[in-house]
Amino acid sequence: MKISVCYMVKNEEENLARSLASLPGRLEDLVVVDTGSTDGTREVARRSGARLFDAPWTGDFSAPRNAAIELAKGDWILFLDADESFEPGLRDFSGILREIEEKGGDALLFRLRNIESLARPLDASVAWSVRAFRRSDNLRYIGAVHEQITRLDGGTLDVHYADPRYTLLHTGYAGSLGEAKARRNLGILLADIARRGPRPSDDVYLTDCYYGVQDYERAMHCAEKVVKKDSLVVYGGKGHIYHTIIECMRHLHRPDADMLPWADAAIRAYPDLPEFYAERGMVLCGMGRLPEARASLLDALIHYESHTAKPEHESYFQPRIAAQIARRLAEIAALYHDEREAAYFRSKAAQYEKV
Repeated sequence: MKISVCYMVKNEEENLARSLASLPGRLEDLVVVDTGSTDGTREVARRSGARLFDAPWTGDFSAPRNAAIELAKGDWILFLDADESFEPGLRDFSGILREIEEKGGDALLFRLRNIESLARPLDASVAWSVRAFRRSDNLRYIGAVHEQITRLDGGTLDVHYADPRYTLLHTGYAGSLGEAKARRNLGILLADIARRGPRPSDDVYLTDCYYGVQDYERAMHCAEKVVKKDSLVVYGGKGHIYHTIIECMRHLHRPDADMLPWADAAIRAYPDLPEFYAERGMVLCGMGRLPEARASLLDALIHYESHTAKPEHESYFQPRIAAQIARRLAEIAALYHDEREAAYFRSKAAQYEKV
């Protein structure tokens, strides 16, 4: 079995070099489609031994991706973004090949860590996205933005989760990049919807875009629609949608009492994730229900330290958030004049911060 590694790039000199360096061993087939780079991206691709091709930018992210598929020679395609790199320690593709052989199907979802800084890779939210798929005339990307690999015959894509050991670090939405990309993506997505009509998945992407440009009313409206669509499959689950609803309500200064049902609903839907116990605890703090808040915040740390989160569920709970929860527990203990417990949780917060 042969794997083609593909990229679609534009002005990604530094990112592409880092991504390529994370790939193990000798690559059998490397395809880079460039949409108009003016920096050193093309030279990085040439030095890596890639077959380099040009594709005009037409405002459609699927077009250059599909051009790369047409050029690939492998049995399977591993399609990465330039701002994605494998975590250190990946020595060869044999494990990924075994994943493909054992799980088969049309495509594999890879775990992504959306990180703020390469220096702190654990400070990240976790997502899942299709990054490997069978080379087939029946599989192509659709969508001008937030493009997804899709079966052209209209059938259901047979997708499996890859082993979390093969995790990708993604830096594309770090810091100020997030709002700029959200604004760009929103414009492309709305124009695409106007051309081809709505799809059920559009509200997922509109939620992220509107939140990214700080239009919290529209983001919340779209998110609520996603939660109500029971038949809509969201890779990684809908946990981040619940989180977005609660965060939108905070930005809009909605009462804590209005947020509590959403936190409870999120726990019912995803009882394995620590973040929603934390969300519930913070809401209860705002309502002055401190004993209940303490219990819920403790549940969050217990779930976090027990690693109860299912690998296939997206999660944003990270050491920095665990530290915030521990500090809040210390504050509650201090209010009840329990200095021993307050000191314990301040120490826990310091431990989490060091991770």
